[in-house]
Amino acid sequence: MNRVINCYERALVFLHKMPRIWIDYCQFVVDLSYVTKARHTLDRSLRSLPITQHCRIWPLYLTFIKKHSIKEQALRLYRRYLQLAPDNAEILIDYLLTVEHLDEAAVLLTKCLNNEDFQSKKGQSKHQMWIQLCQLLSENPNKITSIKVEPIIRQGLQRFTDMTGKLWISLADYYIRKHQFDKARDIYEEAVKTVMTVRDFGQVFDVYAEFEEQLITLKIENRNKNGKTSDNELDLQLRLRRFEKLNAEKTVTPKLCSTTTEPSQR
Repeated sequence: MNRVINCYERALVFLHKMPRIWIDYCQFVVDLSYVTKARHTLDRSLRSLPITQHCRIWPLYLTFIKKHSIKEQALRLYRRYLQLAPDNAEILIDYLLTVEHLDEAAVLLTKCLNNEDFQSKKGQSKHQMWIQLCQLLSENPNKITSIKVEPIIRQGLQRFTDMTGKLWISLADYYIRKHQFDKARDIYEEAVKTVMTVRDFGQVFDVYAEFEEQLITLKIENRNKNGKTSDNELDLQLRLRRFEKLNAEKTVTPKLCSTTTEPSQR
């Protein structure tokens, strides 16, 4: 093996601007699983070749990263790659999600959505990417701190007025996970009054009703466990009346609701 490596090294003394030799050499050391040697060789190739040739080296580098994933090192390499190919941001986003760097993943996904020229290499529509971002934000309220969640989700609500059900549910779920139940209820109330389609109204209403039912069940369990108090009984009665009123409105569709069933994927 060393003789082959020495042969490549001698060739590169005079032919260090030839991408074909670098590609063969890098492929050789990557296949040998010489981690340090492979990384140094790949870095040398990028330094030696003009930037217009880097696109021929990076596929090998990405293969190396996936084969020998050392988290911090892999993150640095993916960030370097993104400087050359910003359109491939989803590669870094997927890796960040894999290694639980959720805050950076959310920031990068937000930048992609705010870039009108960005086109998903995975074939995702803007709406699908918004849903992914909103689920990420709502399910990890304590791990994502660099983004103001409510303004981001409301931005999505303004952009996709005919497909807002899941976005409203994500916003309410965010406050539920932060144990801000009154705020979550306000979000549900706002949602059922503002959604524009029967489908979205049904989605939000069903989740809202389940939310209220779970809170009532929890209150009853606490009463049975800790005994009755006047305050607890009053609170429970108010919740029961609110739940009854909500169920009575189940067949009432908001005045602005249309019969749209197929969203336009913008």
